[in-house]
Amino acid sequence: MLGFAVPRGFARWVVWGSSPILSLGLLAVAMAWLPVLHLPNSAGWVLVAEVVLAGAAVGLVHVRPGREPARVGARLPGRADWLSAGVAMLVALGFGQLLLGRFSQPPGWDAMNHALMTRNIMQTASTAITSACSTGSTHTMVACTFYPLATDVSWAQAASLSGGHVSAAMTAWAALIGPLFLVIAVYGAIRMLGARPLVAGCAATATALLGPLWESMLTGRVPEEVAPGLSVGVAVLTALAICSRHPIRLGIVAGLGFAGLAMTHTYDVLFAATLATAFVVSMRSRVRLRRSLVGIAAVVGSSALALAPFGTALLAADGARTSSPPDFPGHLGKAVTYWLLNPERYVLLGYPAPLGGTQQLRVLTVQIGLVITMACLLASPLCFRFAALRWARPWFAMWALWTAVGIWTSVTNAQPARLIASLWYGVPSRLATMMLPVYGVMTVAGGYAIVLVIQGMAVRMPGRIRAPLGTQRAVSAACVGVVAVLVVLAAAPSTWQPLRKDLARRTPIGSSYPRVFRWLAVHTPKGSVVAYDRHLELMTWSYADYSVPLLFGIPPLVPASKLDYAQRFQAWGWLVNTPGIPATAGCLVRKYAIAYVVVGEARMPGVFADYSRARLARSPRLTLAHQDGAIRVYSVNAAATACAGA
Repeated sequence: MLGFAVPRGFARWVVWGSSPILSLGLLAVAMAWLPVLHLPNSAGWVLVAEVVLAGAAVGLVHVRPGREPARVGARLPGRADWLSAGVAMLVALGFGQLLLGRFSQPPGWDAMNHALMTRNIMQTASTAITSACSTGSTHTMVACTFYPLATDVSWAQAASLSGGHVSAAMTAWAALIGPLFLVIAVYGAIRMLGARPLVAGCAATATALLGPLWESMLTGRVPEEVAPGLSVGVAVLTALAICSRHPIRLGIVAGLGFAGLAMTHTYDVLFAATLATAFVVSMRSRVRLRRSLVGIAAVVGSSALALAPFGTALLAADGARTSSPPDFPGHLGKAVTYWLLNPERYVLLGYPAPLGGTQQLRVLTVQIGLVITMACLLASPLCFRFAALRWARPWFAMWALWTAVGIWTSVTNAQPARLIASLWYGVPSRLATMMLPVYGVMTVAGGYAIVLVIQGMAVRMPGRIRAPLGTQRAVSAACVGVVAVLVVLAAAPSTWQPLRKDLARRTPIGSSYPRVFRWLAVHTPKGSVVAYDRHLELMTWSYADYSVPLLFGIPPLVPASKLDYAQRFQAWGWLVNTPGIPATAGCLVRKYAIAYVVVGEARMPGVFADYSRARLARSPRLTLAHQDGAIRVYSVNAAATACAGA
């Protein structure tokens, strides 16, 4: 709908290509302002508000239409655009299906955190952060006062409207929407900067193959995986707002995008803002000072207005001002190795992670892909020598800027560095994911530069290197060849299967899980909860998908709620026969109305258990009530609820 509120032409196609982040922007506005206006703020009412806002924007434009501008940046999509962008989209969707699309639930620990909050939104009929971010299903307390919940609300809307599972909506974003709109955004950005469709398609395709796009899902952070593509779309909209003849309309839409990004994966706003600046510099021939200032004001003003009710919470977000110590304090060489020289950073599909295992480096397909990628990346600075590679310069600038920031924040404890690193909690892999679009784009730019150099040498051109006339088709064909080879190498089972196996270890696989979840949904008494070792054994999906109330919610960042979480663990320890738990814990079992304890055998890699299987088997407070495969359900007996001193 919003597409019809902006000028006809390239800008409208950019809006449609940025539809997920603009939908999330409208959602953020509704989340922020419905409570202020004392209106219902459930996921359904937020959706109604989104439609009303989009319709109002279109209506205002038609009531007072403006003069349509000339096309901005690139012509309307033609046959070459549809073909080139279509191939990139098919590649992204294909790898999404290979790696993630066949799971019942998205993998990873943090996926369960988001699933839990999404179900909270549905259960409480409220999109308020304090409602979603709670410590459990009974005697709930606020766990955090700010959390970017835009995607969670959209998943709640999808699950409610479809009658399906929360996990299905989340998997769709991870396997389909995120990768698809990443390549669409990159394609649009490169076309805006003047590249030919074939080259733009190659760069967009390579973005789905290189960088930590898929590897980031090992942690289960779906917003982290999808945000880089969304941020590119916001950057393109912002650049158009600053450089076009309709800065107010496009500026408001771009501001909506920034609001959506802030409420999806907050620190990716940094990448969007700097990339937009780099785009504007590359489009400097189109900049008009007065018009640009109006566009900037529209972007800043609309995003600030959209998020105004969240202002205090956003600026004082719990935990957002703390970070881990730098990884390489005082060791510049180690930081440079991590950020630039470690070959694991450039492997196909981003697996393994830097400083992780090296098994993939012994795989032939990965080795071939690594040689091609590194050769192209080494040649990528030549984008500043060739006019034909002007479209690559903003991306190289982003690579240089954020790699430098990564190195700086990895080696120093200085307050400015800690303050900036706190935005991504000091975890370097999060920063690497934020800038993931640059890897594929710069690989194609480097391959393009190599071909131009070879052509220049072949014709023995003296002086400044430049491409001979009439060679664009040959260069484009060479780029297609390089990317086609990378696609074939990435599609080889030896390349992608190890990553998928690692992802599979982080998701509940097997029919016993849904059967147990359905059993619990039927047998858990109203007002009671089921206890399990948080996300360790993947049981949180029983709450997310089957509404089985749970003991543990989100660990509290709010100091006043920390005692509540400690008591929940005390009740858990009492039930699973942990030594040293006082008998008064039986009172807590009553308080939290724990009816069942559920355990399994599959466990999240790298996470320590908060119970012993051997001690649990000897617990006098539990009675085996149901078993399905490796999953056991124990009922809480009278010995567990004995409340000393009550």
